[in-house]
Amino acid sequence: MKLSRSRRSFLRQSALTLPAWNTLLNLRLAGSLAAADPTPGDYRSLVCVFFPGGIDSFNLLVPRGDAEHAEYATVRKDLALPKEELLPIVPTVDPGLTLGLHPGLSGIQTLFGEGKAAFLANVGTLVAPMSKAEFYEGSVPAPLGLFSHSDQIEQWQTSQADVRSARGWAGKAADLLKSLNASQMVPMNISLAGTNVWQSGQDTVEYSVGPEGAESLTGYDPAETSPWSLTPIRTQAIDQQLATSYDHLLTEAFQQKRIDAMSAYALFNEATELELPTSVTWPEG
Repeated sequence: MKLSRSRRSFLRQSALTLPAWNTLLNLRLAGSLAAADPTPGDYRSLVCVFFPGGIDSFNLLVPRGDAEHAEYATVRKDLALPKEELLPIVPTVDPGLTLGLHPGLSGIQTLFGEGKAAFLANVGTLVAPMSKAEFYEGSVPAPLGLFSHSDQIEQWQTSQADVRSARGWAGKAADLLKSLNASQMVPMNISLAGTNVWQSGQDTVEYSVGPEGAESLTGYDPAETSPWSLTPIRTQAIDQQLATSYDHLLTEAFQQKRIDAMSAYALFNEATELELPTSVTWPEG
């Protein structure tokens, strides 16, 4: 069975190679990694599913203790999940309270029980540790736009709470690890959700694909040979245009970008036409 290049299938395939390392804490070590010789076939992927306000975290990981759930229900009111519906989990490190998951997360409950999923709770952006009193006093630097949803979204992607930046930490990592990328034609960062700050670096940008994979020029297909189709004629015309050199620097640069994009499309499509592993059972839904 061929691999369908749908958004969900791409995430499932990538999830097979999730690394067990903390990118934020180890970004400084990426320079050393880039200087070392890569191990042949030693492939790793980091998959980020970013919910910029599209997931209610307080209805995902919920306190199950009597007193804690009562306090939670008081705050949440009609949005509170009944305690008896929560899926219990048993953390290996005692968090100081009993926790449960949303009833629709039975798959996550199973992965957590198997040690294949974890929660990093009670986290946020800070410039420096501060107390509530220090915040009101203004004695400690606070993140820019604190309590601003859009600023928090940006700071999670840049890991910089004191400045506004167009470069994210995944993009910076790709800058450092660029030499390890076997194919420079397709960037190290691949996005299924368009352009974003997280994957933008100084020298690298994300390669954006759609739900069905990479997109080529409309009406361009070198494999089409039917005499009843206009595609071969359009393809020939585009090839002739791409073979043309231009004196104007901007026109020539744009031409090269188109050539690079089409080469990346061909390479990406070839790489994603893979046979699914027979030993893997994909979950439904």
